[in-house]
Amino acid sequence: MYLALFAAVTGLALASADARLPLLFVFAKPAATLMLLLVLEPRAGQPADTMFATALMLAAIGDLALLWDRWFLLGIAAFLLAQLSYASAFLVGGAVGPPWTLVVGLAVFGVASGWLIDRLIPAAGPSLRLPLLAYAAAITLMVTVALAAVGGPWPRQAAVAAAGGAVLFYFSDVTMAWNRFKHPFRHGQTATLALYWVGQLVMTLALRWAR
Repeated sequence: MYLALFAAVTGLALASADARLPLLFVFAKPAATLMLLLVLEPRAGQPADTMFATALMLAAIGDLALLWDRWFLLGIAAFLLAQLSYASAFLVGGAVGPPWTLVVGLAVFGVASGWLIDRLIPAAGPSLRLPLLAYAAAITLMVTVALAAVGGPWPRQAAVAAAGGAVLFYFSDVTMAWNRFKHPFRHGQTATLALYWVGQLVMTLALRWAR
């Protein structure tokens, strides 16, 4: 039932973004993210659940803030804290494998983030350079930790979901940044949000499957 509710609200958000229905979009965008709290069903006294639920609430704040340019920095800050909370949830939830798994993830996504920063930061302007660098470091950490779950103790299904969801989330941010700072493309926002919500859903399911 909760998955159906999430799918319905996400569909409304995607449809209203593409159709330029601002009032519906302002409601549906953060609501879709918060619906994942129902999918997660966080357990009291479980640090991983608490950190993941915190991340979802921070992401919903970021969803709202990014609707207006004047709150863009607040949105970056909210999502930066969300990425750190996601990474913490995977760490305290025991997802991470041996150190070499972290090294592999950091090598892959560190290089990818460095390449993107080199191309996107000049177009962002001086006032956004440090915030974007900090955010890039935070999401690189998150996806590195999630990827390390593949070599960790979680059940195979949960580990692959954690890694796959984090990678989708990473690419949602890549599409958003490219669309905003480099080369706007048709339906860019819709593509970004589709990757974002699917990625977060899969990450949420990973935490449930790991219980």
